[in-house]
Amino acid sequence: MISLNCPAKINLGLSVLGMRPDGYHDLSGIMVPVPWHDRLDVEIDAALPAGRIRLEVVTQPGVSIGPIPEDDGNIVSATARLCLDCDEMAERPFGGGLFVRLFKAIPAGTGLGGASSDAAGTILAIDRLARAAGHPGISPETMRAIAAAVGSDSVFFIRPVPSRIVGRGEDFVPVPLAGSFSAVIAVPVQRLNTGAVFRRWEELRKHSDSGKDGLTDRVVGDISPCLLVRVPPGSGEPAAPEFFENDLSEAVFDLCPRSAKLLDLFNESGSFAASVTGSGSAVYGLFADIGSAECFVRTMTRNLLPGEIVRAFQIGSDF
Repeated sequence: MISLNCPAKINLGLSVLGMRPDGYHDLSGIMVPVPWHDRLDVEIDAALPAGRIRLEVVTQPGVSIGPIPEDDGNIVSATARLCLDCDEMAERPFGGGLFVRLFKAIPAGTGLGGASSDAAGTILAIDRLARAAGHPGISPETMRAIAAAVGSDSVFFIRPVPSRIVGRGEDFVPVPLAGSFSAVIAVPVQRLNTGAVFRRWEELRKHSDSGKDGLTDRVVGDISPCLLVRVPPGSGEPAAPEFFENDLSEAVFDLCPRSAKLLDLFNESGSFAASVTGSGSAVYGLFADIGSAECFVRTMTRNLLPGEIVRAFQIGSDF
């Protein structure tokens, strides 16, 4: 059996640079892995016919993860199918089908990338299972192609290190962060569909009377400065909050007003930056140290609604 931890992520700044001919949007920003994990166990099941995939999803009692399908609608099943059907796996080394157990902890529909991470973990696990059986496995090029086919963020999770994302999110360049950050992530009960958020962003952009076209004022290809500026704890140097802007925030707040209220709590708390991650609905705040972050979690817990989640993490360049 192969077991893998699949991390979450947050976006430290996200620019929407324009619509692509394929219907997606060009993006720019920094994506950072977070040690909040799902877990995948993948093993050969001799009782299943060759090529068959059986998925079981396990969630924590009392934790609001969101609806997680256990059939072919789950990204894990879809990704496993693409792996087994790729040319490099035509001669499968498995004496049966695959049994996949997904221990789900990252809430779905929150911009934390849980599904994309699970997809990448599935690719890596099947490759390792194949290699353990003496098969050459799946090449890095094919891994990347499969990951890009199932989700824009999935390629990032093949090797999750702090990275500048470009394209629709499937291309990235690793970047060193100037030190580490302490982050608190807050997740409302409401979950958002990525496509719906982008559609709402387009609608708000078209009907805006501010004269702004809805895009951040950055040069295409520019790296968001937030990620290269060090703010030493206790230095008194303020971070520039605009560097942490997420162009999708307005659409997220329109679809999920509770996200805006949670973000207000961060802004009132002394966090040196706070924003929406990805297409929401989760929001995060950055703090000088993990002690400050954990103190804020204890305070914030008193303001949460039933089913909401708040957690503190240390994030940085080493994962």
